[in-house]
Amino acid sequence: MTNDTIDPNEHPIRANKGIVIVVVTLGILIIIGLGGLVYGIALKAQGLGSDEEVPPTAVIDATPVDVPSGVIQSVTTNASGRILIEVRDGSGRETVRVYDRDGSFLFEIDPTAD
Repeated sequence: MTNDTIDPNEHPIRANKGIVIVVVTLGILIIIGLGGLVYGIALKAQGLGSDEEVPPTAVIDATPVDVPSGVIQSVTTNASGRILIEVRDGSGRETVRVYDRDGSFLFEIDPTAD
């Protein structure tokens, strides 16, 4: 027989010293982490009301484009920056007009043409 008997008078914390150390250490780390989080949020919120660090707004130099009369079906751009406008006129004829990046008319595509 071995002397592995449990003393009923021994406190459970003394019997589990290792796990108590781990739990206390993790608790301290959680408290430090939450403190850092609150500190970081406070630093970010500190400058919210001031106008000093407002990023500049983008200014777009838009050139008016001569769009033909009719119903615009869709407006898209391609990788080179060309603007493609699909237009349907009153008779139902659909065309695609292509404009350059600066708004100048380049050419027109008639998908129904032979």
